[in-house]
Amino acid sequence: MDLKQLKHETAQLPNLEALSRAFGRAWLQPIRKNTNRAHPFLQQLPEQHRKEFNLQHASLRKFLKEIRYGQVVNEKLASAAHNLVELKVAALTGDGRKAKRLLQTFLRDPQLSLKQLIVEVPYLESQLSLFHQSYHGMLEQLTAALPLEQQVALLDGKHREALQRLMRVPEQQKRHLSEIGRQFIAMMREMNGRKEFREMPRKLS
Repeated sequence: MDLKQLKHETAQLPNLEALSRAFGRAWLQPIRKNTNRAHPFLQQLPEQHRKEFNLQHASLRKFLKEIRYGQVVNEKLASAAHNLVELKVAALTGDGRKAKRLLQTFLRDPQLSLKQLIVEVPYLESQLSLFHQSYHGMLEQLTAALPLEQQVALLDGKHREALQRLMRVPEQQKRHLSEIGRQFIAMMREMNGRKEFREMPRKLS
């Protein structure tokens, strides 16, 4: 993958805030008197089951809130890809000052360094895994006592598309982070030994 394609693809990563909100709108709501009118069977659940459902729903919403933070990670990946392009330009033009500033960002910036991204990308994956487990736990409890027709209506809801798109994002993030790291290392090797790039930072702090 060349730098232009990498920059384009990181800028086009799915918006996690929008996807998580889309899931929240399409998924079931906490069971109250006037909620979930498309699924009236929920109102017929025993009171204890409704309480358990609402507790599970609250847990699911907490995971969704964490998942929204993943959009910040998307933006950091896009910024890293942009900085790679700028570093390439600095290398081609011999701009040592600009290259040094960009290398400091990649290696030592507390928010935008590769070290920070290496931590944050797996964190999103872990939160999505917990979210997925919580979602399936809710489904199992609900479908256990439902007629087939109501099970199908529940399982084929609009939330499924948003869920599937959410679950694909960690793999996309990992792929782009790996490519950013590969391109960065290649660029460091390219600059290594050139007089105008001596005294550059070389290692993660």
